Amino acid sequence: MGDHDAIVKTLLGDKWLDHQAVVFAGKDTMKALTGGAPVPPSALVVDESKGEMPKIDGASVLRGGERNNLSASYQGEQTSLNAMTTMLYVISALVVGAFFTVWTVQRLRGVAITSALGASRSVLVADSLAQVIAVLIIGVGGGVAVTAAAGWALANAEVMPVGIDLTTTVIPGLILAATGVVGALLALVPVFRVDPTTALANA
Repeated sequence: MGDHDAIVKTLLGDKWLDHQAVVFAGKDTMKALTGGAPVPPSALVVDESKGEMPKIDGASVLRGGERNNLSASYQGEQTSLNAMTTMLYVISALVVGAFFTVWTVQRLRGVAITSALGASRSVLVADSLAQVIAVLIIGVGGGVAVTAAAGWALANAEVMPVGIDLTTTVIPGLILAATGVVGALLALVPVFRVDPTTALANA
């Protein structure tokens, strides 16, 4: 640590603050680093299960992930990442909507014939939605599986830190599926309003 030699007693995993590695040092090590000068604490870790929290003037109490907000770089990075993630969801809805728009136009003739043969509008809508859901399940499910497998491989190879859990696989997959359904519903409006005679004449 600087010019001071210290003995590493325990490895606690990767701990970082503002992209700098974190080292936990005891009082003796800190005294050696500061030449014996006292170092006032800027943060304290308190076990609330041991008793009531002491009241300290000018102190803020942070629990769990709230402590990350103390880092200015963390807040800035999270804001940028959240904006990019939101835009990706919007783009996904647009891409899915465009796909189903082309798909709907191509099958309007078949829909018109089915409607002319007596199929009710509810049957046409149910059939179209069933196909939309099937495509989304296959696409999103396959994407989540590939993502989880790639993340697991990278984590095991220790190439980079990757967190694979429900919040990074299932929940984003469900959000993508939901935005995809919204985009698909907008693309299926012609099916909802199809008129057999008009559709056959324009086909």
